[in-house]
Amino acid sequence: MIGPSARALITTAVCLTLAEAPSAQAATQFDGNWVAHGVTKIGACEPNFQLTGRIINGAANSLGAAFRVTPSGAVTLTISLGPNHGVATGRMSGASGSGIWRAQGPGGTCTGTWKAERR
Repeated sequence: MIGPSARALITTAVCLTLAEAPSAQAATQFDGNWVAHGVTKIGACEPNFQLTGRIINGAANSLGAAFRVTPSGAVTLTISLGPNHGVATGRMSGASGSGIWRAQGPGGTCTGTWKAERR
């Protein structure tokens, strides 16, 4: 089971990742404000969660997390905070996106799905 502190760290990292702006890439069609809804399918993580943030130049980095969306819409998010690690993958198209995620911490593993929409 991933404890409340691990969940808080992962949620904070994702929120900060989406809010931070990188400086060296060109603007992309996916830049802007987004909201993502996650659902835990397996494991003892929060059953549902929502994250909001801003994509700038197709990427964001902060606090042990790195987010990228390619011009074709392929999404990768990696997080490493102390003993907690997570990855999310998926695809964005137009004003929406979806995919899967997996998080591992001292208390166990959680997996689930995510959906996002532009705000």
